[in-house]
This record gives sequence, C-alpha cells and structure tokens, in this order.
Amino acid sequence: MSEAISPFLSGTWTGATGQNVIADLAFDETYIYASLITSPGKVVKINRASMATVAVWTAPAGVNSANVMTYDGSHLYVGFDTANVPTKIIKVDPATMATVATYVCADETQTYCLSIAYDNDYIYVAPENHANGAAYIFKVDKTTMLAVDSWSGGDTVDQAVFLTMDATRLYALVPATANNGTSTVFKINPATMETDGSPWVGVFVAEDYPLGQYGGAHLTYDGTALYASLSTIPAQVVRINPATMATVSAWIAGEGDDEAVWAAYSEDYLYVTTSVGGFHRVAKATMLTAANFTPATTISSVAFDGIYAYGGDGASPAHIYRIGFDGKAVQHDTDAAFLETNKDEIIDDDTAILAEFGVTGTAAGGTIVGGYPIGNDNIGPYPVDTTHIGPYPLQ
Repeated sequence: MSEAISPFLSGTWTGATGQNVIADLAFDETYIYASLITSPGKVVKINRASMATVAVWTAPAGVNSANVMTYDGSHLYVGFDTANVPTKIIKVDPATMATVATYVCADETQTYCLSIAYDNDYIYVAPENHANGAAYIFKVDKTTMLAVDSWSGGDTVDQAVFLTMDATRLYALVPATANNGTSTVFKINPATMETDGSPWVGVFVAEDYPLGQYGGAHLTYDGTALYASLSTIPAQVVRINPATMATVSAWIAGEGDDEAVWAAYSEDYLYVTTSVGGFHRVAKATMLTAANFTPATTISSVAFDGIYAYGGDGASPAHIYRIGFDGKAVQHDTDAAFLETNKDEIIDDDTAILAEFGVTGTAAGGTIVGGYPIGNDNIGPYPVDTTHIGPYPLQ
C-alpha cells in the first residue's frame, strides 16, 4: 500500500469538563470506548462516525482511575487503581453501559490493575503487588467473576505490565527481572497457568543506551508475531517469534524520541506512540518508519479499526484523534452527503472527495475496503489480539 499523502487528522473527540486523561481504548463496529483516569473512574462511549459522546459509565465512589480496559465482543472489562484496597475488575454491558458484575482480588496486596487479557471463558488479570513486587496473574471466570487459578513469576520477577494472547498461550511482558534488569516476555499455558518454555529476554547493554532492551509498556500479538513496546531511550518495539521466543527484528526511534508507550496494528503496519509525543506508522515487514504524525498532544493509547488509527491523550479534558494514513476517503454510516457509495464498496483512485476532512481532492494510492469485521488493534478479518478483540470472539 503506497504512502500517497501525509497522515491527516480526520476527526477529534474532546471530553467534557472533568473527562480527563485517557488510559485505554476499545471498540466495536460502531463505537469507541475510552477509559479515563478520573475519580471515580469513567468509560465514555463515543460514536466513531461522528466522534460524539453517546453515553458515560461511572464507577462506584472510591473506585478511581480506570487505567485498563478490554472488550471481548460481548462485554467491557475495566480495571482500576484502587490504592490501598484489593484490585477490582468491573464487567460492563456496552449496549446499556450498566455494570454487570465485579471481580475483587482476594489478595489485599494486589492493589492496581496493570493489564487484562481474555479468551472465551476467562479473563487474565495482572495486578501490581505492593507487598514485594512479584508478578502475579489471576485467571478469572467470566461468568462468575471469581478467580480459579493464578501464575506467579516468583520473587525475582517484577510486575507483569501487559498481557496478550494467541489461540493457545498467554504472554506477559515484565519490564525487569533478574536478567540484569532487562525486559522479559513469559509464555504461559492458560490451562495450567504454568510457564511454557524459556522466555524472551531483552539484550543487556551495560550503559543501557542506545540498544539495551529494558523497561516495557505494551505487548500485542497480530496473529504471527508478538510486539513488545519498550521504555528505552530511544524508543524500541521488538518483534518476537512466539514459537521460539526469539527476537526477529526491532524498530528503533530516532534520537530524542524516547519510551515506546503503545503499539496497535493493521495487516501491514504498527501504529506506535512514544512518551515524548511521537506517533509513527511502522512497516512490519521491515520494522522501519513509513510515516509520522504529529498530534497536538501526547498520545497515551492507540487503537486501529481497519480504516483509521485512534489516539487517546493524557490531557484535561482528554482528546481522541482519528488519524488517516493513506489519503483514502471511506464513507461512514452517517456521511450521506459525503460520497454516493455504499460503505462496503472500494473507493477507487481518482474518486472525487467531498469536504469530509475540510478539504476537496481525489483519492490516491492503494485501495481500502470498508465493511470488514472490526477488532481492536487489528484490521478486520486478520488474526486478532485477544486483549483487544472486536465484536467477534476469537475461538
């Protein structure tokens, strides 16, 4: 797919007063959901076509900072920073934006939810252990919202900051272990909650810069490879073969573009954000930067719906930027005056573009097809990241 024009801003959502700091994004076919670092925590339901707020879910009093969220095709699961009380995961019906059930960790030292992954029957919860820093993952039945098993990395393994899954295995990114403080990704059998084989271990460089692989913020799986976003200087995203748990290649940002925060994906690209405001489209085949976008504020969370990348920021009030990368005009359900085409049709090169983006012109470059089944962090029918899956469960 060619880079026909520079990335462009297609739309923006701005939160109401008090709707601050986006921590995570999820979406279904029609809506995008943003979890907020507020007191109490909130989830905002937003129409993707109009970028307008539809509804807001608010956590109970004292359940603050909705810092983690995932969607399994049926329900949202929202995790919180619960300070000095056990971590909570609240199950929310996205149709009604009503609470369905709550999981409360039985271990009082587990007080901050870092990540949630899921399969058909269970969610997997990675809390922060305030007692000794050891990594734990709890396996929770989605029907009863009760824990049935757990994994521990032991005292030498720090917090599991992000989880992802393929069809048979759970993967946990740990920012620091006994391996000279380098990043580690563990492969875990969810049936037994035991470590499966040797983990991936980042490269150790005595001075850490520029090629040491340490820290960690995000982990995703695209159906073929794992991508670990590392808190390095400059930022790195490492591509890992899940069969061998060996490094395949890595993307390294330019000087001054530090600490990878998030990486969403499509068939051919990663969409990577950094702590200093970088937003990059990276070709997965080469792990080289294909395009750059400069948002008005620093992006903290990214999702990709098959057409656009969505970047949520940490501002007050918060914003979500809808970003196009190929100069393709794709009709939304509500854009009746935009193009006289069905949203499931291919919009060919040289098709006239009306003022959807505040400009006029013609479509150029490769074709984009609408109407794919849409999943979080992935493009339609391609294999999905089960931490961020669309309206169709994986298995």
